[in-house]
Amino acid sequence: MRPDWASAACAGQGEWFFGPDHEPVSRRNWRESKATAICAPCPLQLACLEFALAEGFKNGVWGGMTEDGRANLLRWRRKKASRDRARERRAA
Repeated sequence: MRPDWASAACAGQGEWFFGPDHEPVSRRNWRESKATAICAPCPLQLACLEFALAEGFKNGVWGGMTEDGRANLLRWRRKKASRDRARERRAA
């Protein structure tokens, strides 16, 4: 079952989630903090984050995570999966 995206906390507030090219860092940080605050109480936050990760979205704030946050999460998941596979091989 797909989430009802119309009920997301961000509906109608897209200007906070995607910045212009070459946005100054201070403006980007401010905008992203506003976006993540909008995401915080959203019941679709996890579904939104997983959707963005599955689709490989590189830009914007999705599921309360910035571009850098999602990249870090993906790196962590890959490392964890690698460690888990190594642990399973040693146990076998």
